[in-house]
Amino acid sequence: MSSGTDDSAAFQKAVTFASRTGKQLTYTGNCYVSQTIAIPEDAQSFNLDGRNNIIFYKGDGNLFSFSGSSGAVSSSFSIRNVKAIIPQDNYSHPTSAFSFVGGKWQGVLDHVTTKGFHQGIRIINSSAIRIQNSTFNGWGNSTGIYISGTYDQSGAGKNIYSANISIRDTTVLYGSGIYIDDSVQGIGLDHFSILEGQGWGVYFKFSKNNGSQSLEIQNSYLEASSGGVLADNIGEVHITNTNVDGVSFRSDKNWTGFHLLNMFGGTLENNTAIGYQDSTWGPFYVGGNVLMIGNNVVGGLNISPCMTLVPHNKNSSAPGMIVSHNMCWATGGYQVVTEDGTDSTQARNIKAATSSSVIGQGISGTDNLWSGPKKDNWLSVTFAPNGVREIGTNLQVDKNLSIRGDAMIDGALSASKGLHVAGASGIAFGDNSSNIPPVQLSSDRNGNLAIKNGGFRPAQLRAEALPARCEAGTVFYVPDARNPGEVHARGMGALAVCNSAGHWLTNGQPVSN
Repeated sequence: MSSGTDDSAAFQKAVTFASRTGKQLTYTGNCYVSQTIAIPEDAQSFNLDGRNNIIFYKGDGNLFSFSGSSGAVSSSFSIRNVKAIIPQDNYSHPTSAFSFVGGKWQGVLDHVTTKGFHQGIRIINSSAIRIQNSTFNGWGNSTGIYISGTYDQSGAGKNIYSANISIRDTTVLYGSGIYIDDSVQGIGLDHFSILEGQGWGVYFKFSKNNGSQSLEIQNSYLEASSGGVLADNIGEVHITNTNVDGVSFRSDKNWTGFHLLNMFGGTLENNTAIGYQDSTWGPFYVGGNVLMIGNNVVGGLNISPCMTLVPHNKNSSAPGMIVSHNMCWATGGYQVVTEDGTDSTQARNIKAATSSSVIGQGISGTDNLWSGPKKDNWLSVTFAPNGVREIGTNLQVDKNLSIRGDAMIDGALSASKGLHVAGASGIAFGDNSSNIPPVQLSSDRNGNLAIKNGGFRPAQLRAEALPARCEAGTVFYVPDARNPGEVHARGMGALAVCNSAGHWLTNGQPVSN
C-alpha cells in the first residue's frame, strides 16, 4: 500500500477478490482510503488480517460495509488486527468503522482498534457477532458500539432482531460505551470497560414496547458521566461483579450507577458503585422482580440515598424483589418508592404529606447494612416476605395514608388523619418510646395487623369506646381511663386490635365490651 495516496480502488478490488474466492486478505504498511469499502453481498466469506497496520479513513460514511439479507445461508467473516483511524485533518466524524446491516454476516472482530468514528461498530438487524480484545477510541458524542433491530410499530409482529451479540475484553474510551436500540435480544458483556465516558456505559433504549430483552454484564468496569447502566423495561437483566463510577467533576447531577426499572426477572449481584458524591438519584435505582444481593457502595454520598427500590405493585401475584446482604454508606440510607414515583419510604422517616399510599408489597431479604442520616451510625435492614419491614424509625401522617404490604414502624407514630392497611397485608408497631397521639387505624377485612405495644404507655381501657361489632383486622385507638375527661381519639391511650376470632385485644390481653 502507498503512503499518503488514495488506496480506495486497490483496496476495494482486493476485498472483492478475496471475499469471492475464500482467500484471506492481508496488507502491509498503512493504507489511505477515502471511500466506503463494500463487501459483496454474493460473497460466502470474508477474512481480513491487518497485522496491526493502520487504515487512515478520509471518507464520510462507513469504512467497511457488510450488507445483505441472511436468506437461507449466512456468510462468515473474520476481521483481526486492524486499526482504523480518522486523520486529524478529517473533521467529518464518519458514521462507523464497521457496519453490519441485514443479517447476512456472522463472525468475529478480534484485536480491532478504531479512533474518531461516530460509531466504532454499527450492527443493525444482524446476529451472532462476537467482538473481543478490541478498543474503540471516541469523542464526546460518539458511541463505541451501536446495536439495533427493527421494531414493528404496527403490532403485526414482524420484528427483525439483532441477537446473540457477544462483547468481551473490550474497552471504549470517551463518548458512550454501548447504545442498544429497538428489538435487540441476547447481549452479553464480559470484561467490558468504558473509561472517561461522556454519556452512559451501557444504554438500553428507554421504551416499554421496543421488543428488546435479555442483557448480561459481568466482570466489567463502567466509568461514565451519565451513569453505568440504563436498562429500563427490559426483561432478564443480569449484572454481576461489575463496578460503576462517575467521572470526576463532569458527572451529571442525576448520575446513576444502575438504573433498572420495571424489570421482569433479573439479578444484581456482587456489584460495586463508587458513588458519585453529588448525585441526586443515587448509585442504585432499581425496580421490578429482581434479586439484589451482595452489592456495595464505596464512598459517601452527599445527597442521594444509597438504593432506591421500586417494587411492582400492580400485580400481587408477580415474584417480588429480594434485597439481601447489601451494604452502602449514604446520607439517605435507602428509599422505597412506588412505581408512579409519588410516595417514598426512607431509612429513618416516612412522611405522607397528601392522601396517598406507601406500597411495600413484593420486597423480602435480610442483612442489609445502611448508614444513618449523619453517616456516623449503621442501620441493619430486613425486609419481611411480601412486604417492607423496618421501613422507618418515625411515621408521620399529615393526611390519610394507606399501606399495602407488611411493615415495621419502630419509632414514633404521628398522625392527624387515619392510617389504613389495605389488602391481606400487615403492619406492626414495636419498641415505640414516644407517646401515641390521637389516631384511628383500620384495615381491610383480611388485613393482618399485629400490635406490639412494648414501648407504649400502659393504659386502662374504656371498653365502651370500642365498637360492639368486632371485625377482624380493625384497629382502634383507645383512650386512657386514668385521664379524667378523656374521650375517644383524644389524649393519651393505647391501641386495640380485633383478632380473627372476633375479640378485641390490647397488649395481647382480651378486652371485654
